[in-house]
Amino acid sequence: MCRNFLRQTLPHQILQDTLERFDRLNMFAVIPELSLLVVASQKGRVALFTLTRLEDDFSDVAPLLMFRLDRILPSTEHEEEFRPCVPLLGMAVGPLQGNNKDGAMQRNIWRLILHYMDHTVLSYELKRGSDMDGLVVL
Repeated sequence: MCRNFLRQTLPHQILQDTLERFDRLNMFAVIPELSLLVVASQKGRVALFTLTRLEDDFSDVAPLLMFRLDRILPSTEHEEEFRPCVPLLGMAVGPLQGNNKDGAMQRNIWRLILHYMDHTVLSYELKRGSDMDGLVVL
C-alpha cells in the first residue's frame, strides 16, 4: 500500500517543526487523457499516480482497477536546488495548447505548476510515451 508516500524529513529542525502542521493531502487533480491522478501535500510534495487495470481474466468477480505511483515531485535534484522550505500554496494542471504536425489539436502534453508560499513556481510538463505505458516528466 502507499502509506506515507509523501512523508519527508526536512534538513533543519526549525523547518521540520514549522511545516509539520501542513502534512496533509489536500490538493488533487485528475487528467483523464493521461490516466493520471495528481495528489499534493501542502508540505510541498506531489505524487503522480497512473490508473491501471489488470487483465479481465485475472478476477472472476469484476475488473481490478488500481493506482501505480509513478513519480514524486519535486525530484531529488529539484528539491535540493530549487524547492523552498515553505508550504505549497497551490497547484494547477492544464493542457498545453498547440497543434501537432497534422494540424490537429494536441491534448497529450499537460503542464503542472506548483506555487509555494515564497512565490517560487516550479513547472513540469507531463506526457505519455507513444505506447501510453510510461509517464514522461520534463
